[in-house]
Order: sequence, then structure tokens, then C-alpha cells
Amino acid sequence: MLEPSNSQEGIQVGSMMYHHNDAYSKSLGKERHGRVRGYGLGITPSSLPGHGSSQSIASTSTPGDAQELTALRLEVAELRQQREDDAQEIAALRAEITELRPLFESFRQQ
Repeated sequence: MLEPSNSQEGIQVGSMMYHHNDAYSKSLGKERHGRVRGYGLGITPSSLPGHGSSQSIASTSTPGDAQELTALRLEVAELRQQREDDAQEIAALRAEITELRPLFESFRQQ
């Protein structure tokens, strides 16, 4: 994350050091709270991907993303149902094996 730290020499933002009297600072003026330099008008730190809330990330989704999410949720529901059906079938087969085991043992001993 980019957190400015003040020092006597200037302002440290990430790995960059901005001096109070360098050309960049002189041309852009004082740093303003809630603004991002170099991105144009209306850009705030929270509107940049990866630097804001999850709301800013959600606003970058497209209608295709919503359709894909719906399809994936449906697929998950189908897989869960299939897993439940498989578990019931396995339980029924185990019960059948338990029921047939004595019969098999009796034939094997004859």
C-alpha cells in the first residue's frame, strides 16, 4: 500500500521520494488529501483497483461476469446434488453388501 511518510528531505510514497522543491512538486502544487496525482480529474485512492474497498472492485464487473457467476453457482448446486445422490447410492450398496455377505459365506463353505 502507498502510505506517505514525512521527513525533512521530502515525502516518501512507496519507493519514491518526492522533495518539496523538486520540479514535480512545484508544477503540481501541494499534495491534497483524497486525490491521486497523475491520473486526471476525479480519481481518488479508493477508485484505483487494489487500493480501495471491495465496492470499487465490484464496480469493474461486467454483465458477462454476472452471467458467469450465475452459471458457476448453478454448477456448484448441481455438483452438490450429485455428491448427495452418490453418497446415498454408496450407502445403499454398503447395506446390500452387508445383507449379502452371510449368503456368500454360506455358499463358500459348501
